[in-house]
Amino acid sequence: EFSNEIYDYFSPDNIYEKQLVEIMLSNLLAYRRICLKETESFNKALTKDDSDWLSLDTSYEIKFQKDMMDESLKFQRYKTSAFSLMTKAQHELERHQREQKEDS
Repeated sequence: EFSNEIYDYFSPDNIYEKQLVEIMLSNLLAYRRICLKETESFNKALTKDDSDWLSLDTSYEIKFQKDMMDESLKFQRYKTSAFSLMTKAQHELERHQREQKEDS
């Protein structure tokens, strides 16, 4: 259903435009999966039952915060990459469709 809505919105007319829509869809779906995995990862880390968490040792808390920051940055890089690729394909599709209209 999601894919059909995207195809309907962009209405690709030829194989090149269809390929650009496929690139957008692939990266949109990747972006959604990354967001879901990110949420799952953080929820798992925050609900982890670990007796060290209850200790007075602050080195564990510092390590936890560093690990969470590293994990957050990793997911941000993945999301940025997927979004960038999707946006580039969208801009190329819009440019191509605009040129097709001008040539008509």
